[in-house]
Amino acid sequence: MSYSIRERKEDYLMNLVKSLIYFFSILLLTTYNLLGQGTTYCMDFNDLNFNSFNELNSDFEGKKLIILGERHYLKSNYILQPELFIYLNKQFGIRHGIIEFGYAEAYLYNQILKTGEKSYLNYTSPGLSDYQLFFAGMEKLYEYYLTLDSGQKLLVHGFDLEREPGLSKVLYYLLPVESKDPAIASLREIINHRLETIGLERDNRE
Repeated sequence: MSYSIRERKEDYLMNLVKSLIYFFSILLLTTYNLLGQGTTYCMDFNDLNFNSFNELNSDFEGKKLIILGERHYLKSNYILQPELFIYLNKQFGIRHGIIEFGYAEAYLYNQILKTGEKSYLNYTSPGLSDYQLFFAGMEKLYEYYLTLDSGQKLLVHGFDLEREPGLSKVLYYLLPVESKDPAIASLREIINHRLETIGLERDNRE
């Protein structure tokens, strides 16, 4: 028995619809069961025993590198990140944090930790888009940083492509102010003009 092209298309579409219905039904039932059994929970970072996360702690213990995954299209949690950094330092001595930004962004993070000067964060990527949560998180990280001995200080590393406006801001910081080289003076002027042109997204929004 032979099918026409139209009949084949109809069969294909019908099977596709059935498959989608089946898939979303399973997804809905699974989600309902998980929520109904109380398997969702929140981490309490004030409890350093982490009683509910013994398995998590045993996975971390003895490791020299811990990589945290992500999901695209979801905003970063700028409150959770510093809390987790503090917890890992207290429990396992983790001192180095690697961010998904370039060296310039990491430089700005490290400057706020060393000096407490928030203006360094004005040109970071999260400082533009989620500055209230980001500033609060970094302020807590800075307060914790002050309690550490000099040889135990936290350090942030960049491990990605450079992004603006952080790169321009760091170049402006690092280029010598009183240089006899006219090319350097000209470059500083150009970068400064660029930074003034970029502006701050949060200022424009408000």
